[in-house]
Amino acid sequence: MRVVAIVQFYFSYVLPRAEDWDSHSLEFQLPEFRVLVRPRTSDEALFPCEIDRTLSSMRLSLTRVTPPIGETSLTVRERCHDRIEARVEGSISSPQAIKEPSVQEPFLLAAVKCCNIFLNHCRTICRSPFIRGIERHYRLEDQQYYILVPHSITWFDGETGGGLPAYDGGVNACAKSGSVLSPERSAVTWTQILGSFREGQEPDLARSLLVDAEESLRTERLREAILHLAVSCEVAVGDYLQKTGRLNDPSIKQIRKENRSFAEKYLHQIPIKLAGRSLLQDNPTAFELIRRLYLTRNKVAHEGRCYYKEGGLEVRVDDKRAAEFLRAAESALEWIVEL
Repeated sequence: MRVVAIVQFYFSYVLPRAEDWDSHSLEFQLPEFRVLVRPRTSDEALFPCEIDRTLSSMRLSLTRVTPPIGETSLTVRERCHDRIEARVEGSISSPQAIKEPSVQEPFLLAAVKCCNIFLNHCRTICRSPFIRGIERHYRLEDQQYYILVPHSITWFDGETGGGLPAYDGGVNACAKSGSVLSPERSAVTWTQILGSFREGQEPDLARSLLVDAEESLRTERLREAILHLAVSCEVAVGDYLQKTGRLNDPSIKQIRKENRSFAEKYLHQIPIKLAGRSLLQDNPTAFELIRRLYLTRNKVAHEGRCYYKEGGLEVRVDDKRAAEFLRAAESALEWIVEL
């Protein structure tokens, strides 16, 4: 049966709308869904429906119990300044199936994907890094993704237009305040900070690029994430060659000129020659992921698309595969430091 999900996403900033935005929308055709993205018009209420007004009244509280002690409390309304509506049309096997989270999630992710494409265009045209996408953060503890922005979702029968009971009690809508990142940002010792300063006035560039890659990945900007990851690896191997004093060694230059993959040259052949070690031997999984990362990097740089070819077939790089690339790059950088 046909199903329509109406998703309202709320943002902590005002969209960069001009006078000609009203009544305009963008249509996306995905393999399984048709998605219509429509920014809030100038005369629309910020919270348009009952479920959204309920969402606006939700209160969030954060309390830190260890020094330095702090407390924050705010309503969802205080976090919201603008809104985008995404209408997602798709098919499910039966009316009962809509109650399954595994059936609902693809609709929500399609809405996130298309809204982020729209926001990324706005960000680029405005040249404003402050236009942030809908962030989804991955928790290692429970291996789940969490959407940070407040949002509501309402389900309808795509043929009759009637509400589709998707939740307990036979209701067809739910509201979520959005997950809140813990204000904790890990911990570093003062000794580590001083050690980082001893390496240079600015922090290590390869590691800094890894952080940029993770930020791009969390905000669904996969192309930027791929490019940051690739450059991070290039900077790390460049630093390694500089420190060994072998950057201009004729034998190293010869390897660098060979028509082989980045991973083969810089993570296998050159370290074997200089240190008797190879990432291919020490961590074959990370090595293979770095190889695929660079295949993807080439497609992004030359075609603007996130995919690579394997055995003549196109392999699409989604956020989960990009996250695998991120972990592999982290492992590769740690390995290079140990050489």
